[in-house]
Amino acid sequence: MNYMEKNKLSIYYKILGISEGSPASEIRSHYLALCKKYHPDKLQDESAEKQKEAEEHFRLINEAYEILSNINKAGFDYKTKPDTSETDAKRIGRNYFIKGIHFYKEGDINNALDAFLNAYRKDDTKPEHIRYIIKCLLTKERRLHEAKEYCLKLLKIEFYNAENFYLMGLIYKKANLIEAASEYFHKAKRMGYDSSLVDIQLNEIEPESFKKKIKKIFKKSNRES
Repeated sequence: MNYMEKNKLSIYYKILGISEGSPASEIRSHYLALCKKYHPDKLQDESAEKQKEAEEHFRLINEAYEILSNINKAGFDYKTKPDTSETDAKRIGRNYFIKGIHFYKEGDINNALDAFLNAYRKDDTKPEHIRYIIKCLLTKERRLHEAKEYCLKLLKIEFYNAENFYLMGLIYKKANLIEAASEYFHKAKRMGYDSSLVDIQLNEIEPESFKKKIKKIFKKSNRES
């Protein structure tokens, strides 16, 4: 890890208000506390400026948590041996998950899904196990109901992750439930998820309203210039 990477990690630790090298439990507890404090839905009565600041802060909190909670996974590939200090079930689950990632990157969705399901059966406490199950199920039109059930489980254990709302939006979109899809996409965007990805989805399901929004932005920009 070079100096720039280390410096960026230090910033992420500061965002969450924890010391460098803090354990996963401390990272998660601080993350949840900050999410409750800066969640956009709690600032509806504040000024537009304060809401914008809170949304940006919320985005950084999510980014910091995602990076730090996955920092130990960065060097893994499907052949990597899991930490032997884990319980047998969690160790096996971790191994299945690593294999699933390998298959997923190779485009082998069926084997990836089998591996992620096995990982979840061995350890159902890991949000990433469920998240990748959903990503695989989204490629299968006849299994959208399963994807929705897994996403509901995911939202129960990780309510403050914007990506989970984005995934639910994708599920509803594929099921052609446009109003529900739009609601979840907007929620994901307010919570700091990649706006370019969300806008692509919204442009497909809300083409007219999206075009009006773009025109409004251009008009405002022209007036200011």
